Amino acid sequence: ILVDNTGREDLNKLLAAEIAVDPQLANRLALWGRRLVGDTAITALKSAIAVPEIAVGIGDLVTGGRAGKAAEQAGFRPKEAKAFLDDYLSPEQKAANEKLAQADGFVDTLSTAVDNPSTILHTGLESIAPMLAGGVVARGLMAAPAVAGKLAPWAAGAIGEGVVGAGMCAESIRQQTEDGLLTGEQAGLAGLAGGGTGAIGAAGARIAQKLGIGEI
Repeated sequence: ILVDNTGREDLNKLLAAEIAVDPQLANRLALWGRRLVGDTAITALKSAIAVPEIAVGIGDLVTGGRAGKAAEQAGFRPKEAKAFLDDYLSPEQKAANEKLAQADGFVDTLSTAVDNPSTILHTGLESIAPMLAGGVVARGLMAAPAVAGKLAPWAAGAIGEGVVGAGMCAESIRQQTEDGLLTGEQAGLAGLAGGGTGAIGAAGARIAQKLGIGEI
């Protein structure tokens, strides 16, 4: 119906007729549009912000957080940027996110997410850019002369996921420290978290391989 101008005119006439019968429909359509377009755009921006945040986090691991502190002093504050964007989410999405944040334990979190499916959608959308960043790391590894042809795609993918996970965790920890730096222990914990993420990714890839599911 939206292929040509005639279809658009028919749709406009249909909506105008329905709104004439039920004036409240206009408000509901406006809300639906805001949630579909506005909230989705905000989440996409948060996803994009995560990429340089990950890069800074990787730098944190080898500099004890000094990379993140320097970036912060230069004006790069991803945590504040994401919080700023969250303020522009629709009231309905804010309420759904708050319910999920207050959920206690795995079962309660899963149940709350199912009851508020928009949180699942936005969580997935926000993870897209970090996933792509992991793919870039994996492709870079496979193209490196030292490992070209020797590293299985699933292993490269797992390493990429691990690097991204470690970077995200490191910068998240650093943002909460009083001095804006990372101790050796904190950096180690971030590295372990990334290693766990990579191990889960590797296990999933191996299972998919055994099931005959093609690699993405």
